[in-house]
Amino acid sequence: MSGTAAIDSASLDECVVLLAVARAASEGKTPANQAQLRSICNDHLDEADGAVVGGLSEADVSRALYSLEEAGLVVDKGPADSSPTGKGRPIYAPVSDPESLFDELAGVEDVAPLLDAVELP
Repeated sequence: MSGTAAIDSASLDECVVLLAVARAASEGKTPANQAQLRSICNDHLDEADGAVVGGLSEADVSRALYSLEEAGLVVDKGPADSSPTGKGRPIYAPVSDPESLFDELAGVEDVAPLLDAVELP
């Protein structure tokens, strides 16, 4: 599946998480763990000032990252012998460059208000 097709079929949660991964990468902060990405997601949602209601839970971000990884949009850069209970947790980076992800996400109707609301580097 191409990146554009994967983004077009992604849920809103997945698009918000992908935006967070792209933003972290554009700021040189990838690979990033789930907690860091959740913080960026919820900052984006806060900055959107009502464009999207609510925030994302840890489970929401985790599910979205697994789906995005399966779709080939993000990659886990963590160690091969990772443990979900301690060191070696997954850390994610985008497969594409952040600018192309921003461009593709701008075409998603529900995500466009988030892009307009946040200041991208």
